[in-house]
Amino acid sequence: MIELNKRGEQAVTQLKVWYDSVTEDCGGPDKPSYLCSGFEMRATGFSPESLPWDPSRKHLDKGAIAFSWVRRDTNFGRAAERFNGFLFPPLQAIPHGKLRELEVLCTFPIDGGTDNRETAQGCGPHDGFESTTDACQKVGVKDAEAWLATYSEDDIRKSRVCGWDLREAPANMKARWFEMPLKVRAGLSADAWMGYNEILLPTWQVGVGADLPVFAFFYVEGQTQAGLLAQFDQFRYHAAYGQAVPVIRIKLPTAKDQVMQLTYDEQDQAVGRPIVPSEVDFESEQVGDRKEFKVDQTTFKLHGTGGISDDSHSGDGSAIKAKHLTFDGSTEILLPGTGTRRVSYDWGCSDLCTRDLTFTDKHKRLSDREGMHYGSDELTVNGPEILHLHMVEDGENPRMVIDNVHVTQAP
Repeated sequence: MIELNKRGEQAVTQLKVWYDSVTEDCGGPDKPSYLCSGFEMRATGFSPESLPWDPSRKHLDKGAIAFSWVRRDTNFGRAAERFNGFLFPPLQAIPHGKLRELEVLCTFPIDGGTDNRETAQGCGPHDGFESTTDACQKVGVKDAEAWLATYSEDDIRKSRVCGWDLREAPANMKARWFEMPLKVRAGLSADAWMGYNEILLPTWQVGVGADLPVFAFFYVEGQTQAGLLAQFDQFRYHAAYGQAVPVIRIKLPTAKDQVMQLTYDEQDQAVGRPIVPSEVDFESEQVGDRKEFKVDQTTFKLHGTGGISDDSHSGDGSAIKAKHLTFDGSTEILLPGTGTRRVSYDWGCSDLCTRDLTFTDKHKRLSDREGMHYGSDELTVNGPEILHLHMVEDGENPRMVIDNVHVTQAP
C-alpha cells in the first residue's frame, strides 16, 4: 500500500503538470500538442465477460477507439455517459516497452457522434449529412470562426459537425489543426461547453492490456458506484498483469473559468487495502428516509423509497432488531477493497426477493412466498463488489428489511 500511495501521489502531480502545460505544439508545426501535454481519458462500462481496456468487436471493425483529451484550455463539465475509466499519458511520455502506436486520428471539439461515422475509421462524415460533416479540411471549414459560423446549436446537440483529420496533408498543419477544437470550445455556448470533446485513437488488439500505457484509473467525484467500478478495474488489472495502477478521483469544472481537480486518496484504492471488519446494525442512524448513506466502511444506495426504521419485526425466525434498513424496491450494498471477506446479513421479505452480485454475476433467490418472513444470508467476496438486494413490487405494501450487515476476513 505504501508503494501504491507513493505512485498515486506522483501520478496526480504529473497529471496536473500535463493539464497545465498549455502549448501549441511539441517541437514544430508537424508535432501537435497532444504529444507532450494534456492527457487522454476513456470512460468505460462494465461487463463480467470482458475487460474494459480490451477493444470491442465494434472497435476492431472500425479501427478506432474514442477518448476525450483533457487540458486546462479544453475543459468540459460532463464526462461521457459513464463516470469511470482509465487515463493515457501524452504519447511522448509513454514508457519504453509500452504500446506507442496511439497517434490521434482525428479530433472534434464536442462529442463527434463517431458511432454514426462509418468511414475513415470514424473520422468521416455523419451518416445522412455527408456534405457538411466530413473532415473540416474537406468541407471548407478552415478555422474555429468558420466552424462556429457553420453549425447551429441543433447541429452541435446532434453531433452533425466536422472534425479535423490529422492524417490529411500537409503534415506541417497537424499542430494547427489539433488546436482548432480548443479555439472552438472557447466560443461555445455554456450548455454546449459542458459536453466532452472527442478524439479517436487507432484500435489495439485484444489481450495486450499489460502493454497499454494505463497511467491511472479514474472516477468522477460524487459517483459512488463509479468509484467502486474503478476499484474493480484496478483489482482486475493487478490480478491479470501484476501492475498496481492508482485510482484517481476527478472533480469536473462547472464553468469555463474553473479547472478540473484531481485527487489521490488511499480510501479509493482496492489493491493493497487491508481488510477492515465492518459491523452495521444501524443503531447509530436516525430514523427517516434515505437514498445513499455510509455506515462504517459500507455504503447503502436505495432505489425506490425506504430508509431507517424502528418498526417491530417479531415474526418467526426474525433477527431484525430495533433499527434496521427498510425499502420497497431495491438496495445496493457497496463493498470496497480486496481480499477474501465473509459477508452476512439478516433479512425480511414480504414477497419474491433476490440477491445479485454485480461483478461476479452470481444470483440467489432469497424468498418466493407471500407474507412477511425472515432469514439470513452469507457469502464470500474476493474483491470490490456490489451486493444488489431486490424485491418484486407486487401486492399491497411490498417491503424488504435488512439488519446486522457484517463484513469480516474469511478464514
